[in-house]
Amino acid sequence: MLVTLRRSYAQLVTSGAQLLLLFIGLRLESRNGWLICLSAMAAISILAWLSALGRLRTIRDTPTSRIASAAQGYVELAGRGYPFGEPMLGRLSLLPCLWYRYKIEKRESENKWKTMDSGESDDTFILRDDTGECVVDPEQAEILTRHRDQWHDGDYRYTE
Repeated sequence: MLVTLRRSYAQLVTSGAQLLLLFIGLRLESRNGWLICLSAMAAISILAWLSALGRLRTIRDTPTSRIASAAQGYVELAGRGYPFGEPMLGRLSLLPCLWYRYKIEKRESENKWKTMDSGESDDTFILRDDTGECVVDPEQAEILTRHRDQWHDGDYRYTE
């Protein structure tokens, strides 16, 4: 839960500030008050966009490194993963894996889902390429994956 909160902290602050400014604008009930609140909301949106753009550029400008020559700091590595100790099983599918993120949702209406439970694993694993190997601690890492399984069972939707 803490990792998810850390990951979405900027979104919470931005959305919360804009919602607060909207309520302030409603309470002021004046044209100038609305203009000031909407200007502040626009400034917050621009700052959030610039922050996201900077993060995107940082990620895109990070070259993929070999494990033996990886620098300190942000680095992108590619290789084959192996368990660091006992093999792990996915929380929902119970299939062998190195890392997982899951979400259980319940249908509230036609297109509305409520998250009932979510989380991700934090067990370390080994990443190996032809130059060496390293231990990956996913607790402090941002893992982007293309692999996702989703299935329905009655009014519940499971994503892993």
